[in-house]
Amino acid sequence: MNQTSAGCRCLLLVIASLAGCTGGGSDQSAGIDRGGVRGGIAIGVVTGFGSVFVNGVRYSTDAATITVDGRAASETELALGQVVAVEAELAGSESSAVTIVYDSDVIGPVEAVDPLAGQLRVLGQVVQPSTETWWGGALQATELAGVVPGDWLRVSGLRDATDRLIATRIDLLPAGELRLRGIARDSDDTARTFRIGGQPIDYSAATLVSGFPDGAPRDGDLLRVTGSLGAAGELLADTLQRVAPLAAVEAGESAEIEGIITALLSPAEFLVGSVPVLVGAETKFEHGDAAALAVDRRVEVDGEFDADGRLRAREIEFEDRSTLRVEGTVSVKAGSRLTILGIPIEANGLTPLDAIQPGDCAKVGGYAAPDQPGLVIATRLEREDACGSAKLRGIVNSVAAPQFEMLGVTVVTDAATVFPDGSAADFFAAAPGQLVEAKGHFDGTVLLATEVEFKD
Repeated sequence: MNQTSAGCRCLLLVIASLAGCTGGGSDQSAGIDRGGVRGGIAIGVVTGFGSVFVNGVRYSTDAATITVDGRAASETELALGQVVAVEAELAGSESSAVTIVYDSDVIGPVEAVDPLAGQLRVLGQVVQPSTETWWGGALQATELAGVVPGDWLRVSGLRDATDRLIATRIDLLPAGELRLRGIARDSDDTARTFRIGGQPIDYSAATLVSGFPDGAPRDGDLLRVTGSLGAAGELLADTLQRVAPLAAVEAGESAEIEGIITALLSPAEFLVGSVPVLVGAETKFEHGDAAALAVDRRVEVDGEFDADGRLRAREIEFEDRSTLRVEGTVSVKAGSRLTILGIPIEANGLTPLDAIQPGDCAKVGGYAAPDQPGLVIATRLEREDACGSAKLRGIVNSVAAPQFEMLGVTVVTDAATVFPDGSAADFFAAAPGQLVEAKGHFDGTVLLATEVEFKD
C-alpha cells in the first residue's frame, strides 16, 4: 500500500460536508449501474472491502494513497458506512483508486440523546441515525440505545438542507481532540467567531488559519476545525482550514456523487450539498423522475463537470428508499440471495455476503424491489457475532388483531407484547400502511412479538 503523497491535485467536492481529491479528467464514468470498470471521481458510502467498494463499485487499493482526517493511513482504518472520496483511474481491466480521502464530520462528546426523535447532539450538531447507519464497536449491538451524554463519538454522514447530519456511520471513541467539519454561519471578523450547526467557534487564538483569500472565514465557507471546549461551551479552535471551492474542478471530469438535495434552484438545476447539478433532456432517472426532485431527498448523480464547476447529470438515482430492516438467522443462501425470517433478500455487490452462511446471524437494511413483490433489495448487510431478538421493520399491509402482516411475515402479539406508543388497541387501529418495527422470536413461520412500535 502506498501511503505517501502521490502528488494528486486535491480539492473539495462540496456535498454539504464531503471532502475529496480529484485527478485528471478521465472519460470513464463512475456509473450508477454498478457494473464494468470505473474511473474519475466517486464520492459516497463505503459498502464493502476486498479492495474498497464505494456506492457498490469496487476500487483496487493496491497503489492508493489513503488519508484519514488529514493524515496518511492504511485501508484498515477505513470502515463500512464512512463517506469517502475516491480518485480512480483504469488499470487494465479494473478500476484502481489513486487516492481515497476520509474526513470525519464530527468527533466530540454527546451533549444530548432524544430517543423519541431518534436523534442525538454531538458538539452542537444534530445527528440523525437511520436504518442505513453503520454502528461501530460496542454500539453495534445497542445502536442509539447504548449512547449516553458524555460518550465520545465519531460521526460520518451527509448534511441535509437544515445542516442536520444524516449519519452513515457512528463510532464510540476514547475522549480526545475535538474535530468538526461543516459550513460557516454567522461569521464575525471582529470577535473572530462563527458557528457550524449549533456549535459556536472562537478562532481568536488559533495557531493555524489557512486557505482564506482575505484572512478570515465567510458565511458559506466549508471549514475544518480542531480544538478544545471553552468554559462557555464554545469550541476554541487550534486549527482552522478552508477547503478550496468547486470552481477548481476541470471541465470534462467525470464524477459520481452521493448526497442530499439542499436546494432547488430551477426546474433544471439543484444543489447536492453545495454542488450545482444540471438536469437536461439527456438525463436518465432511476426510481423516479424529474418531478420527484425535492429538498432533502437523497440521490446519487452520475455526470460530468462543465467549465463553471456544475455537474451535468447523465443519470440520477433516488436513494432514500431504504426503510426496511430484517435481522435474524440466515436460513438459505443461494448465490447472492439470502433468506432471513422467511424473506428473500438480494444482496448482490455487498461484500459481507462472502462471509455469511446459513445459520449465521445477519442484519439487513434495504427497500422493496419495485418489480418483484416480496423481495427486499439490500443496501447494507452485516454479519452479527451472536443472534439476539429477531427484528423486522416494514410497512404494515394487513391487520387482524392480535396479529398483522408486513413483508409477507405474520407478526403475532399477545398480552405480554409491549406497545411503547400506547395500547394494543391504539396500535391496531392506526397500523395499516404505517412503518412499524417488531422485535421478538421467529419460530420458522411467524414472528412472536415482544415489542412493536411505530417508526418515522
